[in-house]
Amino acid sequence: MAKPAPTLVIVGARGQLGSALAALPAPEGWRKLLLARPGLDITDHLAVDAALEEVTRGVVVNAAAYTAVDKAEAEPDLAIEVNRGGARHVAFSAAKRRLPVIHISTDFVFDGLKDGAYDEEDPVAPLSVYGESKFAGEMAAAGANPCHVTLRTAWVFSRHAGCFPRTIFRLLRERPEVAVVDDQIGCPTAAEHLADIITAIAPRLLDRSPDDPLFGLYHLAGQPALSRFAFAEAIAAEMRRQGIATGKVVPRKTDASAPGARRPANSALSSARFTAAFGIEAPDWRAILPDCVRSYGESA
Repeated sequence: MAKPAPTLVIVGARGQLGSALAALPAPEGWRKLLLARPGLDITDHLAVDAALEEVTRGVVVNAAAYTAVDKAEAEPDLAIEVNRGGARHVAFSAAKRRLPVIHISTDFVFDGLKDGAYDEEDPVAPLSVYGESKFAGEMAAAGANPCHVTLRTAWVFSRHAGCFPRTIFRLLRERPEVAVVDDQIGCPTAAEHLADIITAIAPRLLDRSPDDPLFGLYHLAGQPALSRFAFAEAIAAEMRRQGIATGKVVPRKTDASAPGARRPANSALSSARFTAAFGIEAPDWRAILPDCVRSYGESA
């Protein structure tokens, strides 16, 4: 008997990464199932189970998350409910149907004290409720489904969603000077690049046994790493190349007394393990920046 056509299930299909995944065609011979709020609340395990009821073969991508980093400091229970509880529900319901899960996590699980890029063996020490909730989600997903690929990524941006580059673009058009911190280092990662890679690796996870070495934890983030200030300068430079009037980017230091969540000073990620396992290089965020700036200008 022929096996059923596999389904690529995208949970959180209206978020930044989920929207990028939804915009891509499914892998050849696959179907696609898009799940998102308000139709699906991942904190409701019965709802998650019902949403996956008809999926008998495929891969589930959990791109749903509580991502309001500062707000999470005042809403820790909600952040944990979504990022840990929701992750467990999605992974468990997938495991019941022998479906691998691709779970998305964050660089904010680290404290930023390392000199150099973090790899998967480095100890986690989150500084914020958001980081704590996402690490708890990693553990929950791995515990609920041995067929998991957990991808820690960083500084996600895109052509169409609200994100750091879009905010910098707007501020540079409104102000003569925009101050940006120069003491936070990380890896800008385009949602479109992540979506391309996730769609490419999903077929490779199909029908593998739970003890397959391809499953596990990986870092996957854009390169090269740089400071928030340098990233903003790159955005300003691209605006000038496109003939868009722009203010000046000036450096400042992180205000440790400011309200909200603490950010790691260095959260650069090494994607070497992912490249070795899947043969795919970490994406270069500079390749998509011109398209992003163009899109921001067209929608301004």
